[in-house]
Amino acid sequence: LGLRVVGRDGRRLSSRRAFWRAVLGVATLGLGVLWVLVSRKNKSLYDLVCGSAVVYEWRANLPETRQNL
Repeated sequence: LGLRVVGRDGRRLSSRRAFWRAVLGVATLGLGVLWVLVSRKNKSLYDLVCGSAVVYEWRANLPETRQNL
C-alpha cells in the first residue's frame, strides 16, 4: 500500500510502541481508525495514544526496458 508507521520524530517505531499500537487495534476492534474522520491532523486514536504516525512511502519502480537486438 505504500504506507509505513513511524514515531513522531519520523524514525522507526520502537518495539514497545508497535506492540501497544497493535494491542489497541485489537482491543478496539479497529474502531480507533474512525478518529481519522474528525482529526484535523488525520491521526487515528492509536497514533495519538502511542505517539506514532502513518506516512506514505512511495518508491519509484521504473518499468523494465527491452533492448531490441
